[in-house]
Amino acid sequence: MINISLSTRLDKPNTFIIYGEKGEISVPNYWKSNQASLIKNDGTVEEFSHPMPSEFSYEIDEIAELINKGKKKSEKLSPEMTMTTVKIVEDLYQKWFGKDWPNIK
Repeated sequence: MINISLSTRLDKPNTFIIYGEKGEISVPNYWKSNQASLIKNDGTVEEFSHPMPSEFSYEIDEIAELINKGKKKSEKLSPEMTMTTVKIVEDLYQKWFGKDWPNIK
């Protein structure tokens, strides 16, 4: 079983949890996390970390590679896909926060 919790209005943790027969794996801030915990049924906890300079490091690397190769478009993500993603996110924020969402901090 998998449980994903994402809060935008509440000051609550954003956590991805995978439940298994022998315990669970918990990943805080899963979209940019560099750590995870393995919590076994006997109560022991094993921590894992993988340093990452930025949650945008893959995007930054892709842009740098495009610039170095003199390219204007990525083969990994089309401009249309980018605009579709932006529209989905903007629509969600408008539904969650109303028309004044750009001014919410």
